[in-house]
Amino acid sequence: MNISKNNKKVYNIFSKNYIWYIILIIFIIVSCMYFDKYVGNYVKSVTVSTIKVSLSDYYINIFSGATIINKYGKKDYDIPFMWLSIQLIICAIISLKPFYYSSYKDLYKLIKSEKRTDYIIRQICDIFIKIVLVYVVIIAVIVLYSFGKGYISTEVHYELFQNMNSDRGINIGTYIYPLLYSVMMAVLQVYFNMYINRVIVIAFIVAYNILAIYIPSWYVLGNMSMVYRSSNSVVKIECSVIVCCILIVIFTILTIFRFQKYDVISTEEK
Repeated sequence: MNISKNNKKVYNIFSKNYIWYIILIIFIIVSCMYFDKYVGNYVKSVTVSTIKVSLSDYYINIFSGATIINKYGKKDYDIPFMWLSIQLIICAIISLKPFYYSSYKDLYKLIKSEKRTDYIIRQICDIFIKIVLVYVVIIAVIVLYSFGKGYISTEVHYELFQNMNSDRGINIGTYIYPLLYSVMMAVLQVYFNMYINRVIVIAFIVAYNILAIYIPSWYVLGNMSMVYRSSNSVVKIECSVIVCCILIVIFTILTIFRFQKYDVISTEEK
């Protein structure tokens, strides 16, 4: 019975945000096709054997992040289109439920309830499911795309990523940190929504992600969700994973305490 309810919940989350997931799928497919073209040109221009792109290569390409480029003799950074697009899509999906209830029925239950903790925890869990679903879609599209090309492997071809420090290697933290970063920003977004207009909060999230592109420092947490930044940082990505997990717990607790005194009725009347 619980499994059936969970499946229905995931289906509802997907159906209510299907446009954003369709956009995400299109972006991932285009990114994979563009990367294939890049690899083809690389193989032609360099004396190397033919490289078959792996699942890890596609994933790294999507989350590679901003690279340093020389522009007019000065350092500059390109815009990591896929990384930024994924963060903005997640921000849009989370913003569709600004006051943590989905219907007047939910609102009535909340008003009648003497204890709000369970309610807001369920809503935070729903947000976590939404974000996990985004990353599941990303991985599923990559797998299906690779399967369609007749080759599935997790091997990393470091020679395809000139801005990556291959000595640091790729570990589990590199793969899971983008998800943790997205969860942390989503919980932060939920918390701020109870203080500030959600449009302003969205603008803040967008500005912070753009800031992360142009400030290559580990303490700007968005940096470590970009593979180029995490592989070249003096700080191990495991440290950023721990910091991000701590922040998720802190903002979750703050959200729960704030929601205890949150005026849902006045918010609904606005």
